[in-house]
Amino acid sequence: MGKAASAVRTMAGNKVTTSRVIIFGSSIREKKKEHRFKREPVLFFLDQKLFLLLRRVYDTVASIVEYHSRGLNFQEKWRMAMSQNVLMQPTQNEPRRGLNWLHVLFTGIVLFVVSAVVMFLTSNPNLFPTVILIGNFLVPVVFVAFLYDHQHLSSFTPETIARSFLVGGILGVLGASILESLLLPMLTNPNQGLSLSGGLAVGLIEEGVKILAVIFLARHMRRATTMDGLLLGAAVGMGFAAFESTGYAFTAFLLSQGHVGASIAETVLRGLLTPFGHGIWTGILAAVLFRERRNDRFRITGLVIVTYLFVSVLHGLWDGLPSTIYFVLPPGIHIPLVSLVIGVIGIIVFVMLYRRAERGEIYQPPTV
Repeated sequence: MGKAASAVRTMAGNKVTTSRVIIFGSSIREKKKEHRFKREPVLFFLDQKLFLLLRRVYDTVASIVEYHSRGLNFQEKWRMAMSQNVLMQPTQNEPRRGLNWLHVLFTGIVLFVVSAVVMFLTSNPNLFPTVILIGNFLVPVVFVAFLYDHQHLSSFTPETIARSFLVGGILGVLGASILESLLLPMLTNPNQGLSLSGGLAVGLIEEGVKILAVIFLARHMRRATTMDGLLLGAAVGMGFAAFESTGYAFTAFLLSQGHVGASIAETVLRGLLTPFGHGIWTGILAAVLFRERRNDRFRITGLVIVTYLFVSVLHGLWDGLPSTIYFVLPPGIHIPLVSLVIGVIGIIVFVMLYRRAERGEIYQPPTV
């Protein structure tokens, strides 16, 4: 009997001890849980940011993979995209309102001015590339947007125009750089500019590589109109102008031994003259080239050769003629009178081709 009572007391003591251990362990877990809950908002915030970042990366990669895994290679997709631009009847497209280019212009001017002011106030050199890129790409982009908003005879999509602007501009700059380094002697003093013969040579080279870029981009088009050529040529020419002007701004920065004001002045000057140059010349030549196209093939006819020489001469005179008379704008920017006269001649021819294309007088019949 005594042994049984002793056993009962021992078991009861063990239960009490066990319950104390359980309670003590539970209190430790509760404290850890409470401590973990205190850190929960911070960890949740970091985990959420990391998750969103990884999600964006995943979505981007997945979209690229999905786009390129639909059973078509890049060349076939490009051919389909270019073909879709000309399958519709151009005369059935509704005229656009023609105000988007103003939004692009005003937005770009505000961004350029604000970026330049912030750069000078903060003395932050990291903003220098931003200011130069905005300044040199603003006018070419606005020019192409203006043409796109004021025509309804071409069914080019904004994506196609943007691709032509970038790809055509880069191809033109690369081709011109290679050929000019091989065919033209290096200038002993870059500040002296080009001679008349050197300017004509540059005109022949650059107009040639730009029209080759146009042909490359439009090689899969099933039907071509003069308006298509005008718009595609202007996009390629303005892309070339944007990249070239960026290079000139950087060169001015180096020649002035790091003077930012010289680079910005070069950017503003070339921006003011951009509407009179590359986009006009390449647009004229591409319009005539598309007009002479037959059976989905480009033809180098006498009219195409004459037009190529015409725009090359305009380009050469622009680069090679000495400038003695200038218009001076209020900030002290000198605009050569020769450049304005040559630019006006090019714009007149460009507008004539544009009007003819707008009236629908020079379309090719669709091929079967």
